[in-house]
Amino acid sequence: MKTTTMKRFFFALLCGLASASGFTQVPQDLITGVWPTYNQANYPYLLGRVPQSQPTKNFSIQTEQYIEEFVWEDLQCTIKYPVENEMSAALKMQPQSGNYYLIPINISYFAPSRTVLATYTPSGAFIDQLEAGVVGESYNTWLYVKQCRVDQNMKVTVYHLKVTNPTSIIFIEAPATITAQRIDTTYQITSDGHFQKTGEKKYHERLYTKAELNVKDRNIWDGSEVPMP
Repeated sequence: MKTTTMKRFFFALLCGLASASGFTQVPQDLITGVWPTYNQANYPYLLGRVPQSQPTKNFSIQTEQYIEEFVWEDLQCTIKYPVENEMSAALKMQPQSGNYYLIPINISYFAPSRTVLATYTPSGAFIDQLEAGVVGESYNTWLYVKQCRVDQNMKVTVYHLKVTNPTSIIFIEAPATITAQRIDTTYQITSDGHFQKTGEKKYHERLYTKAELNVKDRNIWDGSEVPMP
């Protein structure tokens, strides 16, 4: 416990120093350096256990003041673990109509990671963001809490397994079974690059096993949960 507390303090201190250093704008190389632009023929873009059909190239992001750099320690996404210089991007998406780029930004620290969908102007100015991916690991079992889908018309669906246990469950300490409620939330990215919530679909909560959540190529959207009326 003492070691964990010290680690949190250390990374919080580092992040505080980074903020104090005064990153004031998004670098243009975030737009020009992220390669390639996602091919429209490959939509939908799926953030999950399925491989993308278009090759990507990881691009390290050193300065991004608008996106908080941390990973979630628990399945409920309530305990933040600050990290530093752990952001990267692999591709960018450009809508058929609209003057912005959509870039999935990954923040990872060993096993835990989260993905933020961020929009920028062509000159690199930040517009908006949406957390769309969360995953952690428990003894070689990968537990996906959030995944997403982006359609060619820039409709975004975030699939969330909202763990309903009242006490926070650290990923590494996850029990054999987990009670969660699936929630599908849809957003439309406006022509000026903002995420606008358009709908939400909830399902009855159920019991999931770690083994079930770790099935190869099985994503949250593949579930057979019963929709709520």
